[in-house]
Amino acid sequence: MVSSTKSEELFNDIAINLLNGRSRFVSLDHMVKILKDYEIVEICSDDIAPARDIILREVAFRMLKHHYLPRVGDKIKVYKQGQEFTEEATPKGYIGLETSIYLPVEVATIKDENQIKTIYWNNLVMQISSVIEKLWLKRVGYKTQEATGLKNEEAIIEAALLLRKRYISGEDISDYLDKQALSGKIVMAAEGRIDLWQKEGVVDRKGVPLLAEIIIQYVVLSNPNDAARLASEIKVLRGTRDLKDALRNRIVDSTETIKAYNPADYGAFAMLQSLFNDMSAYFSFLSGKRLEEADSKDVEMSRHSA
Repeated sequence: MVSSTKSEELFNDIAINLLNGRSRFVSLDHMVKILKDYEIVEICSDDIAPARDIILREVAFRMLKHHYLPRVGDKIKVYKQGQEFTEEATPKGYIGLETSIYLPVEVATIKDENQIKTIYWNNLVMQISSVIEKLWLKRVGYKTQEATGLKNEEAIIEAALLLRKRYISGEDISDYLDKQALSGKIVMAAEGRIDLWQKEGVVDRKGVPLLAEIIIQYVVLSNPNDAARLASEIKVLRGTRDLKDALRNRIVDSTETIKAYNPADYGAFAMLQSLFNDMSAYFSFLSGKRLEEADSKDVEMSRHSA
């Protein structure tokens, strides 16, 4: 057994808190200990080893924010960028369903011409979020062994990544967006809804990142075999009420999938319940209703790091 009795107790404690809608009160230190005991994060470069504790803490924080509870067998490998591929090759951390992170390590000069190795923090946060979305999809999104499944799953993850770049990090995604590809169609459909709802006053500028997070969750929970219809489904959403109902249906479908294929994975049930609890609160925020102070603060600080 990889996990100790203490780790199992911590796992159960976190799962119960998630099920009871207490995700904001889960101990970050407990999540870090689970990551260590389950050997989830593997540092594959000596250059990155000094940042191990920082990376572990950020992975733990992002998992809690994305309602993900790791299980034995999950693996996130962290490489120094350039270690595993040539300059001509495409960085694998951004494509497919491989749960790896590739970090650019640079040298910065500080006071008295001392030099230190640095990593690009925004890049780290973005890749961790993308990796957790891949873990989500592997956990609750994979429903069949059809030949088209993997290709569609990659399109779903790419669409989620581009939406995160566009609305969470504020990056220009025009160079990455292939409008003819399935992922591009999904992204453009989401952009169309967000732009329209801003014009109609359904959501203001400050609420756009939160709205994007909700749409990303909706995309990630999609059945890969129905991915070709995803863009059309997004286009017909008339407002946040429709989006809320659609996301709720996604959560119900995913719950039924877990019951059918892996009923012993109660951690997945806790994840889905936690997602449902928080999304309900966030939709209230988007609708202009007053939330508890803690909820509002969490919404406003959704992009911050551990």
